Amino acid sequence: MKDSQSQDKACWTREMLNTFCDICIKAIEKGMRLNTHFDKVGWKYNKWDEIKKDWRIWKKLIFKTGVGWSPELGTISATDEWWKSKFKEIRGARKFRHSGIDPVLCCKYDIMFTNIVAT
Repeated sequence: MKDSQSQDKACWTREMLNTFCDICIKAIEKGMRLNTHFDKVGWKYNKWDEIKKDWRIWKKLIFKTGVGWSPELGTISATDEWWKSKFKEIRGARKFRHSGIDPVLCCKYDIMFTNIVAT
């Protein structure tokens, strides 16, 4: 039996992420997320936690002044020096250097994760 550390992670396409978010948003609208996660009648996905972590990092990055969006790169347009400082400042920022969170998907994440109460 393999332990969970050695199992391969699933490869999520943008379409799969959008579908996952749509399902989660419907569950939220039905009142299945009481606090920071879904209740037992709802769902508890590892992907939820992973997306939430990425969303928090992304929000920290995009709220910094002096940066823009690069449609060609699909991420933040900033100098190499800016990125180097963010790598030191924000753990996990490196993954967004060459590929960010699509604005449409980020709007879905906002619905999913904004106003979550930590208990």
